[in-house]
Amino acid sequence: MLPENFRTQPELPVEVYWDKFDNLCGRLSAPAGDVRFLNEAVIRDPGELDDYAPEAVQRDVQELPVETLLFLLPSRYCEVDSELADFAWKRFGTTAAGWPRVQAICDFVHGHLRFDYQQLAPIAPLWRLFASGLASAVILCIWLLLCAAA
Repeated sequence: MLPENFRTQPELPVEVYWDKFDNLCGRLSAPAGDVRFLNEAVIRDPGELDDYAPEAVQRDVQELPVETLLFLLPSRYCEVDSELADFAWKRFGTTAAGWPRVQAICDFVHGHLRFDYQQLAPIAPLWRLFASGLASAVILCIWLLLCAAA
């Protein structure tokens, strides 16, 4: 397996660090003008289907271990106070909690959004992407927000 090959044009010094989620991150000072971020990587996927657990239940926040709460905090990539929350409750609020609700959200997201870099604005509010049916790397964010909101 080849290591990831991240680089910039022009070549810039990158300070590398690991975040609290064990992701490799980098920080740099970009000069005025164009900077290209390039990356090459090999991803191996065993092709196995996701787990199927129709008996999975939805837990109340009070039941979750404290160390998991970090994953429920808002993200700067997801507008937690957007129209998505209202939409999620209207669309999925009557769906049985737990696996049935998550599956309904997954089915909706897979049927509603399409991934198309050519049609995306570089900076677009999550709600606008959702309403247009387009998605970028925020597709998971939309799914998570719908799950959290419902």
